[in-house]
Amino acid sequence: MSVDPSGPAPLRPVHPISRRPQQTEPSVSAPAGRPEQHDRIDLSAQARGLAQAESPEAREARVRALRESVADGTYRVDPQDLAQRIADRGEA
Repeated sequence: MSVDPSGPAPLRPVHPISRRPQQTEPSVSAPAGRPEQHDRIDLSAQARGLAQAESPEAREARVRALRESVADGTYRVDPQDLAQRIADRGEA
């Protein structure tokens, strides 16, 4: 490692960043006669189903039911459905 004999590079002055005050009310109101617009999210039925299935209680019940059906030999996989799901995911 070499040391620069001229010393460290000169420091540059730091300029403070001016910050705007936060607004507590919208600066533009909705035009007269029009309702105020809000953001909206629409979830698909599949997304709603996934959100419900993610609850720990629902998952625990499903796992318990699957374990019981595997243990008593009643668990069956539809090969056509399995093949379709694999193809749909692009894993084929």
